[in-house]
Amino acid sequence: MNEKKARFISIGMVALAVLVGIFGYTRPEKLLSKEGVYYYIPVGDYIDSNGDGVGDIQGIIRNLDSLNDSNPNTSTDLGVNGIVISPVYLAKGPNKSEPLDYYKIDPEYGNLIDLEELISEANKRGMKVIMEMEFNHTSIDHEWFRQALSSAKSPFRSYYNLKGLDYQPRTESRLVNEESLWHRLNGLKYFSYKDYMTADLNYESAELRNDIKEIAIFYLETGLNGLKLKNANNIYTYYEEPNEDSRLEKNLDWWQSFRLACKEVDPDVYLIADVNDRAAVIAPYFKEFNTVMNVFAGERAIPYMIKSGKDMSADNGMFAKQMDNISSSYKKYGKNPIDGIYLSDESGTIMSKVGNHAKKSKLAASIMMTLPGNPFIYYGDELGMNDEKIQNPDSTIYNHYTDLIRLRQLHPALKTGSLIETSDDNVHVLSYIRYDSKEKENLLVIHNLSDDTQSAYIRELKSYDEKNIIHSTSNHDVMDKNLSKVQLSGYSTLVISLK
Repeated sequence: MNEKKARFISIGMVALAVLVGIFGYTRPEKLLSKEGVYYYIPVGDYIDSNGDGVGDIQGIIRNLDSLNDSNPNTSTDLGVNGIVISPVYLAKGPNKSEPLDYYKIDPEYGNLIDLEELISEANKRGMKVIMEMEFNHTSIDHEWFRQALSSAKSPFRSYYNLKGLDYQPRTESRLVNEESLWHRLNGLKYFSYKDYMTADLNYESAELRNDIKEIAIFYLETGLNGLKLKNANNIYTYYEEPNEDSRLEKNLDWWQSFRLACKEVDPDVYLIADVNDRAAVIAPYFKEFNTVMNVFAGERAIPYMIKSGKDMSADNGMFAKQMDNISSSYKKYGKNPIDGIYLSDESGTIMSKVGNHAKKSKLAASIMMTLPGNPFIYYGDELGMNDEKIQNPDSTIYNHYTDLIRLRQLHPALKTGSLIETSDDNVHVLSYIRYDSKEKENLLVIHNLSDDTQSAYIRELKSYDEKNIIHSTSNHDVMDKNLSKVQLSGYSTLVISLK
């Protein structure tokens, strides 16, 4: 441990680490598979175990059986394969997005022993534990930044982009005037892509790179099964490196170094990236990450289709074809790329996106759960919770999620299979085939995007002798095997086994 790292680990944290060592904490057996359904928990908004009005780690532990009770024969639990928790280290701002001290667990959430207990108990139930982390910037109240401002000779001076007050930024920009990204404090200018309450970290500093890797190693050694990295494509922003190719190269160079450091601790570590951009920008990040979150599907296409009632994505192309093209682009970079599919995040819930309409929110879940990749359920989606955290009165939403998760777990074509587009004759119907060549399983998935009953002729049905409905969200959905036609009730989904 280097001198700077030691300076910022509190005595309390060290004491906790010693106690854990004394009591013989043993890291649980690894959960090798990364494929599955994950549940995102914003810790402070989740379950409060001590009555202080803030969700905490012990609250998650107490509720683990409702997420996965490890008994495949029960149906009361959600049945997820892993949880992703928001940052539990000390941080400020919305969604704890402004790190204050990476090595100190927020006391409102608990302590290091609580975190290790959570990991151990979740792993016993067959669930991975992933923690979200923000390495793009820190709060201006972080001790690193305070030290950097204090003296030009500070060892932390290189950790940030600091300039004298006479520094003149470039004025040309694709988005905003760069001057607005430089803020003044203590006779210096500092750079922040987010806002004046944060300061961007400078990854040209070898010392910073080493410290960030040590932080990741510190948490992986607690037993975490993986990390979800926020703003992965903004380690170097447009304003720090205007050349797009060079910026991508620098970002990937850093993440390669980061990945290798993590794999030294856990060769099977699960690394997830947030890259809030178009598919062409996202694809290269599969070189260094197992999963990159799919902005196109979750934030744009699925809500757009459900609100419009038509199989047209926000980019004006048929959805299944675009998803197939996106998947092909990912495979150019990753050996086994796993798409990250989600409907809600801290910026908004699917229930609010579809106008607090229960049937529409359930249809969104049906689409997410039948697409390739790993579905990420945001806390409250399964309860029909909207942006105001008001739960929808439709009590069937939870059962809808549990049914879909179990359907997905039972069928390799849904869990790990590929997608091919189909030919249907109704713009209000979304259809595609999920197939697994290894298990020789083919499933036709059909969604009615509208409120009205819809019929569709699907040419691919003619190619199979056996056609059996294995999942339907309505008792009124029917299939004519001879005519290769289906009829679906409003906002319903059919899954048909093809042989």
